[in-house]
Amino acid sequence: KNGKGRSFTFNQSDRNVLTKKIISFNNQLVVATEGGGVYVLTKKGLQKKQLHPEDAATCRDMLVVNNSLIIATRNGLYQTNNLKQFKHITRFGNKSVSGLCSSNKHIYIATFTKGIFKSTLNFSKIIPLKTQFPNNYITGITAEKNNILWMHSLEGLIQLKNEKHVKLFSEKNGM
Repeated sequence: KNGKGRSFTFNQSDRNVLTKKIISFNNQLVVATEGGGVYVLTKKGLQKKQLHPEDAATCRDMLVVNNSLIIATRNGLYQTNNLKQFKHITRFGNKSVSGLCSSNKHIYIATFTKGIFKSTLNFSKIIPLKTQFPNNYITGITAEKNNILWMHSLEGLIQLKNEKHVKLFSEKNGM
């Protein structure tokens, strides 16, 4: 406010967490952390939200879709409309999710060992992409216009066009 910065700190017990993403949801800032879970910035500071089980405290990404906040965790996907109740999206199971993005009325879900999944916006249908990647260890995902997805992996940067054509960018080809 008025060009002045203000800092907010985690509780002493939460100091070993890594901030992964900050997003605006329902006019509040929400912070996803790896190891500490989800926090909401209030007038009193950072307020921790409880996700269960403990594996859900490893939050790696968030995405706002249809007035819902989707949270990517080590224990699968969670959804909330109000930052008070968090529902596990059981249809996706407990796969360790590394990233989320949306494109063309679909959600793309990156996992650490199971590849990429495509979902309807309400999660009524979730399917794995059949595309072969150099490595299914995907650490993040971003959507670009024109049906292009970008994934970060151990092998380098992967470009996926129209869910079919894979191009790897690595140190071997100029990255």
